[in-house]
Amino acid sequence: MTSNPLVQSLAENGGPTKTMAIPSNSPAVNAGSSCTSTDQRGYARVGNCDIGAFEYGGTAPGPIITTPGNTLTGISEGVKEAILIYPNPSKGDFTITFEKSVSDEIFIYNAQGINVSSLKVKGDSCIIQGLSKGLYFLVFKDANVYKKVIVE
Repeated sequence: MTSNPLVQSLAENGGPTKTMAIPSNSPAVNAGSSCTSTDQRGYARVGNCDIGAFEYGGTAPGPIITTPGNTLTGISEGVKEAILIYPNPSKGDFTITFEKSVSDEIFIYNAQGINVSSLKVKGDSCIIQGLSKGLYFLVFKDANVYKKVIVE
């Protein structure tokens, strides 16, 4: 490629690592060959693959489901039990409380694996409001754990 690929700054664009996104008008879009089936973020490549670690318009993976191994800041072993969500099921609004004060990011995925929201948490609780009916997975980034939430 001899033209500027128009890559953006290194940022969190989904997935476990930071990537440099490309806009729809980048000459890197659909210009790749012999690519892996997913980009660096784990997003599925669509059509002709893009050059680089970021697939413009890539399809997000399903919810990340892992077992606890890491810990939230200030929370020791047994992280899953140290995170309470209520009411669950709910009507769209619920509270998350932590055993101790934390600093983490929560990603909310719907049942199709699409990231519908995210929020940064500092403290011992937070409130999430306005989710429509469905099944959701809350992925706690730094804790490497998830919780399931049902909205009726």
